[in-house]
Amino acid sequence: MKKWIIHNANADKDEELFHFNDQRALRSDMMTLDTGKEVNATVIDTWACVLNDNEREKPILHPTRFFASTKLMMETVVGWTGTRAQQLKLFKKKMKSEMTFSPYKKWAEIDMVS
Repeated sequence: MKKWIIHNANADKDEELFHFNDQRALRSDMMTLDTGKEVNATVIDTWACVLNDNEREKPILHPTRFFASTKLMMETVVGWTGTRAQQLKLFKKKMKSEMTFSPYKKWAEIDMVS
């Protein structure tokens, strides 16, 4: 994988390697997995997308999990300047939107949030 994604000098860096719902990742995003590089948030969000999709196939008795994207935190927590009430309202709205891509529709259905 390392040779195919990271060290392939002839590869198109704008090639889309992942696309699921509204989550996309380009080769250039995945190249940040190389040693010594800062991992791009798109890679983390892509992995969260994969993990949420895997939840659909897990055994029933296993704990239910939801994996939030980095966008959720960046848009509602990091550098927030509004009121606490505005922040909570936006967080709930964004979380509800993200949950549409998981098999769960209510908080009560989830045992763990990552």
